Amino acid sequence: MVASLRPVFALMALGYMLHFLPDGFTFQLAGALARRLVVTQAVVVTVVIWLVIQVESAEIQPFIYFQF
Repeated sequence: MVASLRPVFALMALGYMLHFLPDGFTFQLAGALARRLVVTQAVVVTVVIWLVIQVESAEIQPFIYFQF
């Protein structure tokens, strides 16, 4: 069971690492992306949107208070 959750733990670890990065690094990364071509920016945005769609839940979870 732990082996099946390995990607989940890896994403959580990545999220924690990104959360604790210094603000200066975040601003440098944003500036580096802003200096790229519009096509490169569009590709980055498209990949991020695709990743969000892949991660989202396949079915809508019912509102918990409607069960009572």
